[in-house]
Amino acid sequence: IAGTYAVSDNVTLELAHSKKEDDTTGVTGSPDEKITALSVGYDLGGLSIIASFVDATDLQNEQNQDAQGVVIRTKMGF
Repeated sequence: IAGTYAVSDNVTLELAHSKKEDDTTGVTGSPDEKITALSVGYDLGGLSIIASFVDATDLQNEQNQDAQGVVIRTKMGF
């Protein structure tokens, strides 16, 4: 699930959330992997800069395998 909002012509906000259930092991009660990301993008014409904060819990459906991080991307258009 994701949603994007254009704050202005140059600035966008995006919120994305994903959830993955563990269907492979058949173990009852295994945690669901959840990833949430909040992104802010700024368009400078041909160059875009996107900064994202990512919060992940129970990665690969393993309990207490959590992580947070910041991702900065650039995108160029011609």
